[in-house]
Amino acid sequence: MNTLTVLDTCIQKFTQARTSIADAIQSLWEVKQTVAWKSRFTSWTEFCEDGLKINHSTASQYLSVYEHYIEKGKLTVNRLREADMAKLYKALQTKGTPEEQYSRALTLSRAELRDAANEEAGHEHKPETITVCAVCGKRLYEKEWEVGLSTGGRRKPPSKYIR
Repeated sequence: MNTLTVLDTCIQKFTQARTSIADAIQSLWEVKQTVAWKSRFTSWTEFCEDGLKINHSTASQYLSVYEHYIEKGKLTVNRLREADMAKLYKALQTKGTPEEQYSRALTLSRAELRDAANEEAGHEHKPETITVCAVCGKRLYEKEWEVGLSTGGRRKPPSKYIR
């Protein structure tokens, strides 16, 4: 297989995946609205985790996207197929109509969407000093050092472990 064929195949599969996830979200909305999940599962969480193999938080995000853009915003499922679901969800946190938020989801990166939502909410950045283990890269929080949880009882980290 030549490189272009592999590239085209990859693009095609991800396009199909976006189409499939949009259709799956529509089905998930119908299952939630009709309470069809109760016929086979004892809880919504069990349905999500055992039936769909996703956590209920992810299902909740998908339902939020569907409700906002399709039910309230009157966009079509075909339009959802064109966008990244995570970006659509992030765009929900920005101001504007569903159409404006959809447009932002198509044109902005996730980081730009996050920054736009923070700016609109009046969030100001608060810098903090972070201690990181030089061996494994784990973030070490001040409270762990204070009580000696990560240091074997020592109050302060040895300097050789600080980056």
